[in-house]
Amino acid sequence: MNLYPFAIGWAALLIVVLVLAFYRSRLAREEDDIPHISEPEAEVYASRQIAIARKLEKVEFWGKLLTVLLILYGLALAAAFSYRAWVESSRISS
Repeated sequence: MNLYPFAIGWAALLIVVLVLAFYRSRLAREEDDIPHISEPEAEVYASRQIAIARKLEKVEFWGKLLTVLLILYGLALAAAFSYRAWVESSRISS
């Protein structure tokens, strides 16, 4: 059984997680932790910050979920590669 297509799938998932991390860092730059109450556009500014916070929550949820999936998939893939190498090495020595 060829495991390389699964490794390519794992690499694609890794790229998705890295892109999400990059997107989250770019999105977090727009977030402002200090409220600007005295500004005339405070309501518009506050609604924009709430929208950014909601986007950050979604991105963090998917980032955490896909990171856990990436780790589990990677461990399973490493176990499959190790088992395959063990079977091949025992087949050669017999």
